[in-house]
Amino acid sequence: MPSWFKILVFLLLILNFLGMYYLGDIPGRYFRTGTMLVFLVAYALRFYLNKIFLAVFIFFTLCDIFLVFYEQIEFTALTYITRITAYFLMVAYLYPFLHRLKLSAFTGLISLFVISINVYLISIMVESVPEAMQSSTFQPLFYLFGIALLAQAAFAFSYHSRFATKQSFFLVIASFGLIFSDVTYYIAYYLGFNGFFFIDRFSNILGIAFLLAFCAYTAQDIEPEAVKIPQLSDDEN
Repeated sequence: MPSWFKILVFLLLILNFLGMYYLGDIPGRYFRTGTMLVFLVAYALRFYLNKIFLAVFIFFTLCDIFLVFYEQIEFTALTYITRITAYFLMVAYLYPFLHRLKLSAFTGLISLFVISINVYLISIMVESVPEAMQSSTFQPLFYLFGIALLAQAAFAFSYHSRFATKQSFFLVIASFGLIFSDVTYYIAYYLGFNGFFFIDRFSNILGIAFLLAFCAYTAQDIEPEAVKIPQLSDDEN
């Protein structure tokens, strides 16, 4: 990635930390929204890959806009819906590269066990949220949100395991950065550990930055070599 982009990310981190430290979480959300708008413009002008990821960045931007008004029930739902959509769009992009992968019975059982544990943990997280902060749509959206996080993590890791390229590594870092951001925001907001807001913001900005890096490198090599199908010559037919 160019030096100007690294400097930009560093400056955005500093601005966000200063905004949160001096203004608090709610006013500091405007800095998060502004940062996402900067990343959206950077994607559209310098790191464009395809329409799917354009939609991904648009939905992440909408999510951060709705997050400013998170305390209002309708915006809480919209925040989850837009973030869930962004994750599932990334899964939809990765699916064609991975749909032919075959899992052994053992790997399938391990995956099922891990998914079951995570669903159980999500249920515990839902129960720890005060009822006063929940609406009729909160629980189904929260479970769907958890499924989206699991799907994104699984697909990103599988993509990297298959191709093991620089861009696939960037995708893994981006995915886990975004997921870690979501988890730490939950801890900060619902459990009252305010220090985690800074971890959330740091993880979110780096996650989006690495997602831009993935798009930039992938745009240079649209189709990973591992999925290219060699053509038979006339002599071989």
